Amino acid sequence: MAGKHILWALCTLGVPLGAQDPGNDPEPVVRITLQRETDLVGRSVLVRDLAEVSADDDELRARVGDLEIAPRPAEGFARTFRRTDVERRLVEAGLPRDAFTLRGAEATLARPKTTLLAAEKLLEVANGIARAWIAREPAADVEFEPLGRVPATAVPPGRTGVQLRGKVQPAHAERDSGMRLTIDLEILVDGEAWRTLPVHFRLRRFATVWTPVRGARAGEFLTDVELTEQRVEVPPNAPAGGYATHEELLGRVARVDLRAGRPIRNADLGEPAVVHRSDPVRLVSQRGTIRVAVKAVALEDGAAGDRIRVQNLATGHSVQAVVQGPGLVILGSTEEG
Repeated sequence: MAGKHILWALCTLGVPLGAQDPGNDPEPVVRITLQRETDLVGRSVLVRDLAEVSADDDELRARVGDLEIAPRPAEGFARTFRRTDVERRLVEAGLPRDAFTLRGAEATLARPKTTLLAAEKLLEVANGIARAWIAREPAADVEFEPLGRVPATAVPPGRTGVQLRGKVQPAHAERDSGMRLTIDLEILVDGEAWRTLPVHFRLRRFATVWTPVRGARAGEFLTDVELTEQRVEVPPNAPAGGYATHEELLGRVARVDLRAGRPIRNADLGEPAVVHRSDPVRLVSQRGTIRVAVKAVALEDGAAGDRIRVQNLATGHSVQAVVQGPGLVILGSTEEG
Protein backbone atom coordinates (compact mmCIF):
# COMPACT_ATOMS: atom_id res chain seq x y z
CA MET A 1 0.00 0.00 0.00
CA ALA A 2 1.30 3.45 -0.87
CA GLY A 3 2.16 5.83 1.97
CA LYS A 4 -0.31 8.49 0.79
CA HIS A 5 -3.15 6.05 1.54
CA ILE A 6 -2.12 5.84 5.21
CA LEU A 7 -1.91 9.63 5.47
CA TRP A 8 -5.27 9.96 3.70
CA ALA A 9 -6.86 7.64 6.23
CA LEU A 10 -5.40 9.58 9.16
CA CYS A 11 -6.48 12.94 7.76
CA THR A 12 -9.97 11.66 6.96
CA LEU A 13 -10.38 10.52 10.55
CA GLY A 14 -9.10 13.82 11.94
CA VAL A 15 -6.25 12.05 13.72
CA PRO A 16 -3.67 14.44 15.28
CA LEU A 17 -0.39 13.88 13.46
CA GLY A 18 1.82 15.48 16.12
CA ALA A 19 1.78 16.75 19.71
CA GLN A 20 -1.09 19.17 20.31
CA ASP A 21 0.00 20.17 23.84
CA PRO A 22 3.67 20.39 24.77
CA GLY A 23 2.82 19.04 28.19
CA ASN A 24 0.84 16.01 27.00
CA ASP A 25 1.90 13.27 24.53
CA PRO A 26 -0.89 12.32 22.11
CA GLU A 27 -2.23 8.80 22.46
CA PRO A 28 -1.17 6.60 19.51
CA VAL A 29 -4.10 5.68 17.28
CA VAL A 30 -2.59 2.40 15.96
CA ARG A 31 -1.31 -0.35 18.27
CA ILE A 32 0.88 -3.09 16.72
CA THR A 33 1.83 -6.21 18.70
CA LEU A 34 4.46 -8.39 17.03
CA GLN A 35 4.25 -12.18 17.24
CA ARG A 36 7.29 -14.41 17.90
CA GLU A 37 6.63 -16.52 14.80
CA THR A 38 4.12 -16.79 12.00
CA ASP A 39 3.22 -18.78 8.90
CA LEU A 40 3.02 -16.80 5.66
CA VAL A 41 0.12 -17.76 3.41
CA GLY A 42 0.09 -14.95 0.84
CA ARG A 43 2.29 -13.79 -2.03
CA SER A 44 3.96 -11.11 0.12
CA VAL A 45 4.62 -10.28 3.78
CA LEU A 46 2.10 -7.82 5.25
CA VAL A 47 2.07 -6.10 8.63
CA ARG A 48 -0.88 -8.25 9.72
CA ASP A 49 1.15 -11.38 8.94
CA LEU A 50 3.69 -10.40 11.57
CA ALA A 51 1.58 -8.66 14.17
CA GLU A 52 -1.83 -8.03 15.63
CA VAL A 53 -3.02 -4.58 14.56
CA SER A 54 -5.63 -2.67 16.53
CA ALA A 55 -7.08 0.79 16.06
CA ASP A 56 -10.24 2.64 16.99
CA ASP A 57 -11.16 2.88 13.31
CA ASP A 58 -11.61 -0.34 11.32
CA GLU A 59 -10.61 1.22 8.01
CA LEU A 60 -7.35 2.56 9.42
CA ARG A 61 -6.63 -0.82 11.04
CA ALA A 62 -7.17 -2.57 7.72
CA ARG A 63 -4.97 -0.11 5.81
CA VAL A 64 -2.09 -0.51 8.23
CA GLY A 65 -2.49 -4.28 8.37
CA ASP A 66 -2.41 -4.56 4.56
CA LEU A 67 0.83 -2.61 4.24
CA GLU A 68 3.44 -4.76 2.48
CA ILE A 69 6.70 -5.24 4.37
CA ALA A 70 8.65 -7.43 1.93
CA PRO A 71 8.25 -10.11 -0.74
CA ARG A 72 7.51 -13.65 0.39
CA PRO A 73 10.69 -15.64 1.21
CA ALA A 74 11.68 -18.40 -1.18
CA GLU A 75 10.16 -21.82 -0.65
CA GLY A 76 11.95 -23.69 2.14
CA PHE A 77 13.52 -20.54 3.63
CA ALA A 78 12.43 -18.57 6.72
CA ARG A 79 13.13 -14.92 7.45
CA THR A 80 13.32 -12.86 10.62
CA PHE A 81 11.64 -9.44 10.74
CA ARG A 82 12.64 -7.10 13.58
CA ARG A 83 10.71 -4.28 15.13
CA THR A 84 12.94 -1.78 13.38
CA ASP A 85 12.00 -3.35 10.00
CA VAL A 86 8.30 -2.83 10.68
CA GLU A 87 8.82 0.66 12.12
CA ARG A 88 10.88 1.78 9.10
CA ARG A 89 8.25 0.50 6.66
CA LEU A 90 5.41 2.24 8.51
CA VAL A 91 7.26 5.55 8.50
CA GLU A 92 8.12 5.12 4.79
CA ALA A 93 4.39 4.68 4.17
CA GLY A 94 3.73 8.07 5.75
CA LEU A 95 2.50 7.04 9.22
CA PRO A 96 3.91 9.48 11.82
CA ARG A 97 6.03 7.78 14.46
CA ASP A 98 3.91 9.11 17.29
CA ALA A 99 0.75 7.71 15.64
CA PHE A 100 1.59 4.06 16.41
CA THR A 101 3.17 1.84 19.05
CA LEU A 102 5.15 -1.35 18.58
CA ARG A 103 4.84 -3.99 21.28
CA GLY A 104 5.31 -7.71 21.70
CA ALA A 105 8.27 -9.66 20.41
CA GLU A 106 11.50 -7.97 19.37
CA ALA A 107 11.49 -10.03 16.16
CA THR A 108 9.15 -12.33 14.23
CA LEU A 109 10.27 -15.54 12.55
CA ALA A 110 8.26 -15.81 9.32
CA ARG A 111 8.00 -19.18 7.57
CA PRO A 112 6.36 -19.48 4.14
CA LYS A 113 3.49 -21.94 4.28
CA THR A 114 2.64 -24.00 1.22
CA THR A 115 -0.16 -26.23 0.04
CA LEU A 116 0.33 -29.04 -2.45
CA LEU A 117 -1.65 -29.03 -5.67
CA ALA A 118 -1.95 -32.72 -6.47
CA ALA A 119 -0.94 -33.94 -9.92
CA GLU A 120 -4.42 -35.43 -10.31
CA LYS A 121 -6.04 -32.02 -9.75
CA LEU A 122 -3.74 -30.28 -12.23
CA LEU A 123 -4.35 -32.98 -14.84
CA GLU A 124 -8.11 -32.86 -14.25
CA VAL A 125 -8.20 -29.13 -15.01
CA ALA A 126 -5.91 -29.52 -18.04
CA ASN A 127 -8.06 -32.39 -19.35
CA GLY A 128 -11.17 -30.22 -19.12
CA ILE A 129 -9.50 -27.42 -21.09
CA ALA A 130 -8.30 -29.90 -23.74
CA ARG A 131 -11.80 -31.38 -24.10
CA ALA A 132 -13.32 -27.93 -24.50
CA TRP A 133 -10.74 -27.03 -27.16
CA ILE A 134 -11.41 -30.22 -29.13
CA ALA A 135 -15.20 -29.77 -28.81
CA ARG A 136 -15.00 -26.58 -30.89
CA GLU A 137 -15.22 -28.91 -33.90
CA PRO A 138 -18.08 -31.27 -33.02
CA ALA A 139 -17.46 -33.45 -36.09
CA ALA A 140 -13.80 -34.04 -35.24
CA ASP A 141 -12.87 -37.55 -34.11
CA VAL A 142 -9.92 -36.92 -31.77
CA GLU A 143 -8.42 -38.83 -28.86
CA PHE A 144 -5.86 -37.34 -26.49
CA GLU A 145 -3.56 -38.50 -23.71
CA PRO A 146 -1.04 -36.69 -21.48
CA LEU A 147 2.60 -36.75 -22.54
CA GLY A 148 4.82 -37.39 -19.54
CA ARG A 149 4.03 -36.87 -15.88
CA VAL A 150 2.39 -33.77 -14.44
CA PRO A 151 4.21 -32.97 -11.16
CA ALA A 152 2.48 -32.05 -7.94
CA THR A 153 3.25 -28.39 -7.21
CA ALA A 154 3.69 -26.55 -3.92
CA VAL A 155 2.08 -23.09 -3.83
CA PRO A 156 1.12 -20.55 -1.17
CA PRO A 157 -2.41 -21.28 0.10
CA GLY A 158 -3.24 -17.59 -0.33
CA ARG A 159 -5.44 -15.34 1.73
CA THR A 160 -8.43 -15.79 -0.56
CA GLY A 161 -7.44 -19.08 -2.17
CA VAL A 162 -5.82 -20.69 -5.21
CA GLN A 163 -7.38 -20.90 -8.67
CA LEU A 164 -6.35 -22.53 -11.92
CA ARG A 165 -6.88 -21.38 -15.48
CA GLY A 166 -5.34 -22.43 -18.77
CA LYS A 167 -4.38 -21.11 -22.17
CA VAL A 168 -4.15 -23.41 -25.19
CA GLN A 169 -1.17 -23.15 -27.49
CA PRO A 170 -1.82 -24.02 -31.16
CA ALA A 171 -1.54 -27.76 -31.84
CA HIS A 172 1.42 -28.78 -33.98
CA ALA A 173 2.93 -31.95 -35.39
CA GLU A 174 6.08 -33.45 -33.92
CA ARG A 175 8.19 -36.21 -35.40
CA ASP A 176 8.31 -38.34 -32.24
CA SER A 177 4.82 -37.86 -30.80
CA GLY A 178 2.50 -36.97 -33.65
CA MET A 179 0.12 -34.08 -33.02
CA ARG A 180 0.94 -32.28 -29.79
CA LEU A 181 -1.25 -29.92 -27.79
CA THR A 182 0.21 -27.77 -25.01
CA ILE A 183 -1.87 -26.12 -22.29
CA ASP A 184 -0.21 -23.43 -20.19
CA LEU A 185 -1.82 -24.05 -16.81
CA GLU A 186 -1.65 -20.84 -14.79
CA ILE A 187 -1.77 -21.02 -10.99
CA LEU A 188 -3.36 -17.94 -9.41
CA VAL A 189 -2.77 -17.07 -5.76
CA ASP A 190 -5.15 -14.43 -4.43
CA GLY A 191 -6.21 -13.71 -8.00
CA GLU A 192 -2.71 -13.05 -9.32
CA ALA A 193 -0.46 -15.29 -11.41
CA TRP A 194 2.00 -17.27 -9.30
CA ARG A 195 3.37 -19.89 -11.68
CA THR A 196 2.66 -21.39 -15.11
CA LEU A 197 2.95 -25.12 -15.79
CA PRO A 198 2.96 -26.44 -19.38
CA VAL A 199 0.90 -29.62 -19.71
CA HIS A 200 1.45 -31.54 -22.95
CA PHE A 201 -1.00 -33.88 -24.69
CA ARG A 202 -0.64 -36.21 -27.64
CA LEU A 203 -3.52 -35.93 -30.08
CA ARG A 204 -4.65 -38.73 -32.36
CA ARG A 205 -7.01 -37.84 -35.20
CA PHE A 206 -9.27 -40.45 -36.71
CA ALA A 207 -11.41 -40.52 -39.84
CA THR A 208 -14.09 -42.79 -41.27
CA VAL A 209 -12.82 -44.12 -44.60
CA TRP A 210 -14.03 -46.39 -47.38
CA THR A 211 -11.86 -49.15 -48.80
CA PRO A 212 -12.41 -51.57 -51.71
CA VAL A 213 -12.92 -55.16 -50.60
CA ARG A 214 -11.32 -56.63 -53.73
CA GLY A 215 -9.74 -53.61 -55.41
CA ALA A 216 -10.97 -51.61 -58.41
CA ARG A 217 -9.71 -50.73 -61.89
CA ALA A 218 -9.16 -47.19 -63.12
CA GLY A 219 -12.34 -45.87 -64.72
CA GLU A 220 -14.61 -48.16 -62.73
CA PHE A 221 -17.64 -46.59 -61.06
CA LEU A 222 -17.32 -46.69 -57.27
CA THR A 223 -21.02 -47.55 -56.97
CA ASP A 224 -20.19 -50.83 -58.73
CA VAL A 225 -17.35 -51.66 -56.30
CA GLU A 226 -17.88 -53.50 -53.02
CA LEU A 227 -16.70 -51.14 -50.27
CA THR A 228 -16.29 -51.43 -46.52
CA GLU A 229 -16.26 -48.68 -43.87
CA GLN A 230 -13.34 -48.38 -41.44
CA ARG A 231 -12.06 -46.04 -38.73
CA VAL A 232 -8.38 -45.25 -39.22
CA GLU A 233 -5.86 -42.94 -37.57
CA VAL A 234 -4.95 -39.93 -39.69
CA PRO A 235 -1.18 -39.22 -40.01
CA PRO A 236 -0.14 -36.00 -38.20
CA ASN A 237 0.74 -34.05 -41.36
CA ALA A 238 -2.15 -35.31 -43.49
CA PRO A 239 -4.31 -32.45 -44.89
CA ALA A 240 -7.86 -32.22 -43.66
CA GLY A 241 -10.46 -33.73 -45.98
CA GLY A 242 -8.01 -36.06 -47.71
CA TYR A 243 -10.23 -39.12 -47.41
CA ALA A 244 -13.35 -39.44 -49.54
CA THR A 245 -16.71 -39.50 -47.78
CA HIS A 246 -19.55 -41.75 -48.87
CA GLU A 247 -21.29 -38.79 -50.53
CA GLU A 248 -18.13 -37.95 -52.48
CA LEU A 249 -18.00 -41.50 -53.89
CA LEU A 250 -21.44 -41.30 -55.47
CA GLY A 251 -21.30 -41.00 -59.27
CA ARG A 252 -17.47 -40.92 -59.28
CA VAL A 253 -15.00 -43.29 -60.91
CA ALA A 254 -11.56 -44.50 -59.89
CA ARG A 255 -8.90 -42.26 -61.43
CA VAL A 256 -6.23 -44.91 -60.73
CA ASP A 257 -6.24 -48.60 -59.84
CA LEU A 258 -7.36 -49.01 -56.21
CA ARG A 259 -5.85 -51.68 -54.00
CA ALA A 260 -8.02 -53.80 -51.72
CA GLY A 261 -8.04 -52.50 -48.14
CA ARG A 262 -6.44 -49.13 -49.02
CA PRO A 263 -8.49 -46.08 -47.98
CA ILE A 264 -9.88 -44.13 -50.92
CA ARG A 265 -8.71 -40.52 -51.09
CA ASN A 266 -10.27 -37.66 -52.99
CA ALA A 267 -7.21 -37.61 -55.25
CA ASP A 268 -8.08 -41.18 -56.32
CA LEU A 269 -11.47 -40.11 -57.67
CA GLY A 270 -12.46 -38.66 -61.00
CA GLU A 271 -15.56 -37.75 -62.92
CA PRO A 272 -16.92 -40.39 -65.30
CA ALA A 273 -15.63 -40.15 -68.87
CA VAL A 274 -18.02 -38.65 -71.40
CA VAL A 275 -15.62 -39.33 -74.29
CA HIS A 276 -13.99 -42.73 -74.68
CA ARG A 277 -11.02 -43.95 -76.71
CA SER A 278 -11.94 -44.45 -80.41
CA ASP A 279 -15.13 -42.36 -80.06
CA PRO A 280 -15.84 -40.06 -83.04
CA VAL A 281 -15.85 -36.42 -81.88
CA ARG A 282 -16.24 -32.93 -83.33
CA LEU A 283 -13.00 -30.99 -82.98
CA VAL A 284 -13.82 -27.29 -82.73
CA SER A 285 -11.36 -24.42 -83.19
CA GLN A 286 -12.42 -20.82 -82.67
CA ARG A 287 -10.62 -17.54 -83.25
CA GLY A 288 -12.65 -14.41 -82.72
CA THR A 289 -15.94 -14.86 -84.54
CA ILE A 290 -14.60 -17.60 -86.80
CA ARG A 291 -15.49 -21.12 -85.64
CA VAL A 292 -14.31 -24.23 -87.50
CA ALA A 293 -15.35 -27.82 -86.70
CA VAL A 294 -13.76 -30.96 -88.18
CA LYS A 295 -14.14 -34.66 -87.62
CA ALA A 296 -11.73 -36.38 -85.23
CA VAL A 297 -11.40 -39.52 -83.15
CA ALA A 298 -10.54 -39.69 -79.44
CA LEU A 299 -7.23 -41.37 -78.64
CA GLU A 300 -8.01 -41.65 -74.89
CA ASP A 301 -10.85 -41.39 -72.38
CA GLY A 302 -11.77 -38.07 -70.83
CA ALA A 303 -14.29 -36.49 -68.46
CA ALA A 304 -15.70 -33.03 -68.97
CA GLY A 305 -12.87 -30.54 -68.54
CA ASP A 306 -10.09 -33.10 -69.14
CA ARG A 307 -7.41 -32.47 -71.75
CA ILE A 308 -7.06 -35.49 -74.07
CA ARG A 309 -5.37 -36.37 -77.35
CA VAL A 310 -7.52 -36.63 -80.45
CA GLN A 311 -6.65 -37.32 -84.09
CA ASN A 312 -7.76 -34.90 -86.80
CA LEU A 313 -9.13 -37.20 -89.52
CA ALA A 314 -8.52 -34.62 -92.25
CA THR A 315 -4.78 -34.20 -91.55
CA GLY A 316 -3.95 -37.34 -89.55
CA HIS A 317 -2.26 -35.16 -86.90
CA SER A 318 -2.90 -35.66 -83.17
CA VAL A 319 -3.77 -32.60 -81.10
CA GLN A 320 -4.56 -31.74 -77.49
CA ALA A 321 -8.19 -30.81 -76.91
CA VAL A 322 -10.42 -30.12 -73.91
CA VAL A 323 -13.51 -32.29 -73.47
CA GLN A 324 -16.68 -30.17 -73.45
CA GLY A 325 -19.23 -32.97 -73.45
CA PRO A 326 -20.15 -36.20 -75.23
CA GLY A 327 -18.73 -36.07 -78.78
CA LEU A 328 -17.39 -32.51 -78.46
CA VAL A 329 -13.82 -31.28 -77.82
CA ILE A 330 -12.24 -27.83 -78.13
CA LEU A 331 -8.82 -27.46 -79.75
CA GLY A 332 -5.83 -26.89 -77.50
CA SER A 333 -2.09 -27.01 -78.38
CA THR A 334 -1.04 -29.06 -81.42
CA GLU A 335 1.57 -31.76 -81.69
CA GLU A 336 2.61 -34.04 -84.51
CA GLY A 337 1.28 -37.59 -84.38
